[in-house]
Amino acid sequence: MKATNEKKSEGYSSPYDFEGRIPLSQAIPLGLQHVMAMFIGNLTPLIIVMGVCGLTADAGFGELRTALLQNAMIIAGVVTLVQMFSIGPVGGKVPIVMGTSSGFLGVLNNTVAACGGGILAYGSLYCRRYFRECSRSIFETAS
Repeated sequence: MKATNEKKSEGYSSPYDFEGRIPLSQAIPLGLQHVMAMFIGNLTPLIIVMGVCGLTADAGFGELRTALLQNAMIIAGVVTLVQMFSIGPVGGKVPIVMGTSSGFLGVLNNTVAACGGGILAYGSLYCRRYFRECSRSIFETAS
């Protein structure tokens, strides 16, 4: 009996090792959990932003909403693959999920309240970020 158990566990290691291998019976549920976490974490910020800006399916933006959600998932998948397998100096060779960020949602809600809502608020956030990046590059080259 002991020889059979040793044969089954041969080649497997802890899932917490960097190059860890786990049995398929553990890998499938963990993989499904990973996929569900990626869907929720990647699509929820986009749905919230679209709702705040008034780009809902009820307002006639159903096709745009679908296209944006699909593009978010495709880009998240590509960036996750680049992060996992590394292309040149880009990527850390670690199995992590890359996707959209939700850190700006508090700022978005305050900006929407100040600007009166809709696309104007989203545009002001985008312009602010663009000018911040431009000024950062100017000041870094000057010093």
